[in-house]
Formats: sequence, structure tokens, C-alpha cells
Amino acid sequence: MGKKVFKIFLTGFLKAILVLLCMILAGTIGFVATRKYYSSKNKKAREAEAQKMISGAKLDTVSRNLIFVHNKNKKSFSSVILEVFDTENDKISYVTIPASMDVTLPSGLYKKLIGVNQDIPQIFKFSKFPKFFKEGDTNVYGYAALVIQYCLDADISYYTVLDNDTFNTVFEGIDSTVNADGTVVGLNSGATALASATDEVTDGTNPFAHDDSYVTTDYGNTDTTEASLSTSSSTSASTVNTKVYRLKDDFMAQFADIKTDEVAFTDYMTSKILDMYMSNLESKDKLSYCKDYMELDESMICYYALPGSYYNKSYMVDMNATASLFASLGIPKVSSTAASEEESDEEPVREVKTVQVLNGSGVQGMAAKWQTKLTNSGFSVPEVGNYESRLNDSLIIVPEEGMGQELKKQFSNATIQIGTVPDGYDAIVVIGLNDATI
Repeated sequence: MGKKVFKIFLTGFLKAILVLLCMILAGTIGFVATRKYYSSKNKKAREAEAQKMISGAKLDTVSRNLIFVHNKNKKSFSSVILEVFDTENDKISYVTIPASMDVTLPSGLYKKLIGVNQDIPQIFKFSKFPKFFKEGDTNVYGYAALVIQYCLDADISYYTVLDNDTFNTVFEGIDSTVNADGTVVGLNSGATALASATDEVTDGTNPFAHDDSYVTTDYGNTDTTEASLSTSSSTSASTVNTKVYRLKDDFMAQFADIKTDEVAFTDYMTSKILDMYMSNLESKDKLSYCKDYMELDESMICYYALPGSYYNKSYMVDMNATASLFASLGIPKVSSTAASEEESDEEPVREVKTVQVLNGSGVQGMAAKWQTKLTNSGFSVPEVGNYESRLNDSLIIVPEEGMGQELKKQFSNATIQIGTVPDGYDAIVVIGLNDATI
């Protein structure tokens, strides 16, 4: 008796394991198939998106230059800074973006990216983004700029790429306290020395930018610190301690010495600065800013950081405070255009034209009546029949998500369900009792 019970138990257990394995296998196959589907569909269009960004640099009155610091040895971004140059008011602001932040891609952008490399996940650490591109593939910067635009809702004019050595000749990092609005305690401008931490705050700088190890120990083990974009409306901590960046004093001194001589300044820009980095903004367009740079008052160079706070090992960006900071700096949003781009990137929903009508109401002749009604409404209904069971509400079965919305308007309270339809048909309509009154 005991052996029989054990045998029954073992058989049931093995069946359960088999079912579980089948479910896991089916889920895996579905996941892989979906990734391959999106990576192959309209691949040329997705590859063109990076080219659009690379060639889409623009000159703006308030230019937004996204600076990537690319550590090619580690295939990672070690820093990301947004330079905002207000040429009308002769003011430059630097906002450091945390390279270590975790980003979650909108579905439209995600479909573009896996069209380039299907191994790119929808959630990833931004600093690791270059690892998904082949060495020397400059498309990485165009796509990285798109990621920043979508996730921070900030329109980017152009991007610039620096290596670590070049970056360190221009910028220096300072351990600082960052306020909830993105300003930095004690950091005034690139032309002045640091003030006491008790002095009035006039400017800000970048809180979490350059390197995970710069985060103070008040926030835990910083070697693995990651930053995540937070879409919540909650207020961040009042202050956060981290490394911030400003232009070096010796760099600013050199800038001040030559900016009064237009010929010398243009030559310096051509022979030194433009050779130090790559950008999607052409050199002649960059040089068009020379006069504006020469008129720049060094005391008007300001530093900011994305507002936020550390939570465990992640930096949570306060999106509401970031939006306020960007608005104060004259950075336009891309939310409306991003939404329209996502919609245009989606494949058009397949239109329902040919319908099979089945009678599930229990009322004789109802399928034929609906055949006439739907035909008069512009649908093709070659065939009618009876459904295997009775329904109160009508059921619309379509093969793809998003289909059947226009057809649904023909019924009182129909439900749309994804399923299999016969060859040659776009949908199956099962007439329910609530629609058996025509």
C-alpha cells in the first residue's frame, strides 16, 4: 500500500515538474522570439535613428552640449555632463549626470536599440552602455544621447566625447554637499576659489557624476553604487554628499588670457580645443560660438547637479526637481516630441477588414443579421456560424494587440481577446445575448 502511494506521489510530482519546465521553456522561447522579432523588424529604420542624432546637431541660442567621458579601455562612460550655454545672457552652466544611474528605456526606444543589438536590456546601468556596441562604433554616442533625452526629458543640441585624460585637464572634482534643488553648497563659479561651506549658496554643481568611488561613506558601500531615475513625485533628501566637478583654475586662467584676442582665441579653439574631442557638431559650427565664448563673464559660469538622493546603493533622481532645474536653465523638454516619435516608431495597427461571425447568443438567425449589419458598416463577412457556448457579452478575437477597436464600437459591451483566427480573416466576432436585439 505504501509503495503504491509513493508511486502515485512520485508520478504526480514528476508531472508537475514536467509542466513547470514546459512553462519555463515556453516563456523563454516567447521572450527570445520577441527580441528577435523586434531586432529584425525595420532594422534599417532603427539603425538610421543613431545617424539622425549624429547628423542632427543644431545651433541654439541656449545650446545643450552633452559631454560623454568615454573610458575606452573599460568600454564605459565614466562621466556625463550637460553644458548649457546661454549665449544671450553670456552664461554657462554645467550639470553633471550620474554615469552610474540605472535607466529604464521607453518601449519605443528599446525597440530601436535591440534592432542594433538584441543583447541590450531594457534596464541597464548607463555607464555600461558602450559595452553593447563594437569598438569604434560612433553610433553609441547618438543612441546614448537619445537615452538621456528620453529619460531626463531634456532636448539635446549636440554631443561631445572626451577621453579621461582630456577631461582631467579641463575639470576637477570636489567633495561637496548638494542641495535638493541641484545647487552645491560653497561652490560659486569656475573663476573663484571655494567658499566656506557656511557661506551663502549662489551656484551648484554635479552631485554623483564622475565615479562611484567618489560617493561619501555616509551612503554605504560606494564601489557598487548605482543611480536610478525616479519618476515619483516624492521630494529628495535635503542634501546629499558626493563628488562634483568644475573647470580647473589653470584652464580658466588660460581661457581669460586669450579671450580678448579674437585671432588668438580662434586659433586656440581650432588647434587645441577642437582637436581634443569628437562631436557631432561640425567644427565650423562650433567656431561660430567663438564670439559668444569671448564675451563670457567667468563669474557667470555655474555648476549644478541632478537633484536626488541615495537609496541603498542607488542614486534616485528627483524628476520633479530636475524638471524645475532644467526649466530655470532654459532647457526645453522633449516629452511631447518623444511621445510622438514613439508612436511613429510603432508598426501601424493592422486594420480589421474581413470578419467571421459566430452566434453565441442562443437566438436563432442572429449571426446572419449581424453579417448584414457589419457588411453595411464596411466590413467583409464571408462566413457565419454557431459558437460552441453561450455568451452574454460579445467577444472579438484578433491575432494582434491593438486590433479590433473600430469593430468593438459596433457592439454594446464587447471584449477584445488575442487569439487565433482562420486564414483569410482579420477577426472573429462571437455575438452575445446583449447584442441580440437587432
